[in-house]
Amino acid sequence: MPSETGVHRNERAIRAGMPNMGQWFRENSDYETVYIGKWHVPECHTFEIPGFAVPATGADHRGDVSDASVSRAAEAFLLNRTSDRPFLLVVSIVQPHDICNWCRLNILHKEHLPLPEIAGELPPLPANFDYDPAEPTELAEFRRRGQEPVGGSWDENDYRFYLWNYYRMVEMADAEIGRVLGAIERSRFRDDTMIVFTSDHGEGVAEHRFVRKNFLYDSAERVPFIASFPGELPEGKVDTENMISGLDIFSTFCDYAGIPSPPHARGHSLRGLFSGGRRHRREALVVELGSGRCARSIRTKNFKYVKYYRDPVEQFFDRRSDPGETKNLYRETAPAAEIETHRRLLREWERRMDPAAETPHRDYWRDFTS
Repeated sequence: MPSETGVHRNERAIRAGMPNMGQWFRENSDYETVYIGKWHVPECHTFEIPGFAVPATGADHRGDVSDASVSRAAEAFLLNRTSDRPFLLVVSIVQPHDICNWCRLNILHKEHLPLPEIAGELPPLPANFDYDPAEPTELAEFRRRGQEPVGGSWDENDYRFYLWNYYRMVEMADAEIGRVLGAIERSRFRDDTMIVFTSDHGEGVAEHRFVRKNFLYDSAERVPFIASFPGELPEGKVDTENMISGLDIFSTFCDYAGIPSPPHARGHSLRGLFSGGRRHRREALVVELGSGRCARSIRTKNFKYVKYYRDPVEQFFDRRSDPGETKNLYRETAPAAEIETHRRLLREWERRMDPAAETPHRDYWRDFTS
């Protein structure tokens, strides 16, 4: 978890003695390991990533000008590679992350739509655009001061214009991912390469009137996870039952490569789920929010519990009747037993963790689990 790696925010190096995936594969296999694009651990773009060869791309932290160079470098690697060694290739693009800068540049309400010709194309607002005011005080303060639009200055059309721009950035990402997938299709690795597409966090997309990230509603917690492996994974299957985590990627790749997972790994291999359709062995899943807004959530099949650092207000949602997380039940008596169960599950998870020395509020989380 981020609190264990020490990478609880950008520009932090991974905890000493904890190998990244490239280092682990180099130490335990004959895989060639290559990393192209955004890194951020600690530098955003660098030629020096432990455990990886890093081709030069000229990329920076703006996806609109650098993602094409990243995808073209990956294309060149795939189409010009002559080695027969297996490889682990990470292609890390920025988009749609440019929405952060867009929000900063459009922080205030606009009296007139900057592009009046797209007025009929603006996306609708999500069904959970409004929110339950019974939020943790940390969230209320973040809503008031910590994110764009500050102080609720946008109206509904501002949010719709934001969504329109965000989806254009998603299209930019689609184009570069398409270039990489096209290169794989044209390469000699087409039939024996596993591909996983995922992300590091979600996006507010106007749910609960939030944009960007740094909160624990589903829009920021949930990330895409798409896997493909010819002859191994069934095509076109959508799994909505099993809970999986970004933590599972490391162990899954190790399993397919025939090497053990590192001793610090918290994830599980998804190979059995992928190939056999068996239920994944996770009854609860924890998500962690670092930086200055420390919080954790735990979700089970039917419920989700959220605890912000030292905040007197908790959140508890019934995922069956309220998938949009619009009604906070933490003060109601009917789900009291379930709330306590989820508190206990989170405490049990915390007790198994080994937080890095520099993790914010490290002692508090230890007290919380005592």
